[in-house]
Amino acid sequence: MRKLAYFILTIVSLFLLTSCGVTEEEKKETAVLVEKQVQKLIVPIQSNENVLKYLTNVTYEKDPFYADDINLHYNIVGTLNDSFGDLSIKEQYDFFASVTEIIRNVNKENRGKLSCSKDFLCDIYYVQFTTSNQKYKMYYKDLIDIETVKKEQTLVIGDKYEYDSKGIRVNDKNSTSDSSTSETNTSTSDGDDWVKMDDSQKYNIVSSVLTSLKSKGYTISEDTDWFVDALNAFYGENVTNSTKVTEAITLAGFGGKVISKP
Repeated sequence: MRKLAYFILTIVSLFLLTSCGVTEEEKKETAVLVEKQVQKLIVPIQSNENVLKYLTNVTYEKDPFYADDINLHYNIVGTLNDSFGDLSIKEQYDFFASVTEIIRNVNKENRGKLSCSKDFLCDIYYVQFTTSNQKYKMYYKDLIDIETVKKEQTLVIGDKYEYDSKGIRVNDKNSTSDSSTSETNTSTSDGDDWVKMDDSQKYNIVSSVLTSLKSKGYTISEDTDWFVDALNAFYGENVTNSTKVTEAITLAGFGGKVISKP
C-alpha cells in the first residue's frame, strides 16, 4: 500500500514539476556555473609535470549519453603519447589515480564534488585518455564515494578489461552494454521516443541512468521496473512528452522518494 501511495505521488509530482519546474533562465545560469567549475579542473592537470610526461592535451565534454540540461554530467578527456602503453598496468593505474586526485583537490571544500542547486545533478563522470591505439578510462569518485562505498577506483582498458590498483584484472566488462544504450540515445530521448520503445529498450535506458546514479553514491530504493511503470504512466500527453527521459527518471525518483542524494 505504501509503495502504491509513493507511485501515485510520483506521477502527480512529475506533472507538477514539468509544468512549474526550473526555468530556462535557471538552466542557463546553472549550466554556465557548472561549466566554469569544470574548466577550473583542467588547469592543474595541464600544469602537472608528472602528468605531462604522457598527456599531450586535455579538455572536457558533456557526457554524450547521460547529460542534458538538468543532469550536468561531464567527462575529462584527452590524448596520451604512445609511450604510455609501455608502462605497466599498475603504473597506468597510478597515473589515472593521480589525475582523479588532482580533481578532488580542486573541489576539496565540496568533498571533491561539483556544486549546483538541488534541482540539478552535476558531477564528473569519468576521466578518459587515449593513445593512437588504445583507450583508458577511470570512473571518477569524489570523497563521499570513496568514504561510503569503500571500493577503490578501477582502470578500464579498451571496452572490456578492468584492473585494480595492483594491476590485477578484476573482471571482463560486458562490451555489448554500451552498444545497446547507444541505439537509444539517453541524452536526447524524450516522451515521443519513449512511447515508441519496446520493453527491452525502456529497461536498458532506465537501467543505464540508474547505474550512473548509483555509481555516484545515490541511494535508489526501487528497481528498474518501478521506474519503467512510472514513465509509462507519465508519458503519452503532449504536455509531458517534451520532457527528457533522464529528467523524468530523476523527477520520478525524487518525487516518489525512492532516490536520495549521498
